Amino acid sequence: MLTAIASLGVVWFQERRRGEASSKADLVQAIETVLGKSMAITQRAQVWSTLAKTYSGTGDQFAVLLHAREPINFQTLFEPMIVDQEEMSRAAARIWLESDQVIVAIANGVVLAAAEVASVVMPTPPTGRLARKFGLHVQRWDDADVEKVEQAMKRLGLARKALADRQRTILRQPDIDLFALPDDET
Repeated sequence: MLTAIASLGVVWFQERRRGEASSKADLVQAIETVLGKSMAITQRAQVWSTLAKTYSGTGDQFAVLLHAREPINFQTLFEPMIVDQEEMSRAAARIWLESDQVIVAIANGVVLAAAEVASVVMPTPPTGRLARKFGLHVQRWDDADVEKVEQAMKRLGLARKALADRQRTILRQPDIDLFALPDDET
């Protein structure tokens, strides 16, 4: 009888440890998803900013109108960003269920900063009679718009760094420079 009780105790203890390890792995995966998807949003915003700046000239409306150039397809640009935001939100919800207040607050900061980046690059609807009549839309983009995107991406990068630093501390990893780049040897 004593052996049976001891065996049940060992089994219970092992199952509890497996459950805790699984929960910890799920939390790490959720944090990785938030970090990865926020980085993808940053990269997509950078691409959009570059395209919008490139196609903001006055001749672009006429080039599109004369069918010399295809207009930018906003749907193909923003659908992947929306998918990334949805996946990041699901991962953040997992963090809310599994983590402490500090990690939750930092993850919320990353999600909000990513939403800010997406909103800064979101195109405005076409205006003007010619634009509505011909479906013509050239996003006007100047240096101030590029600066807004860069500032939003910087805030997102800092929020992402705070989350990664906190998680590295929890995982007992050494501090590193997360913004380091390879040395230029030229």
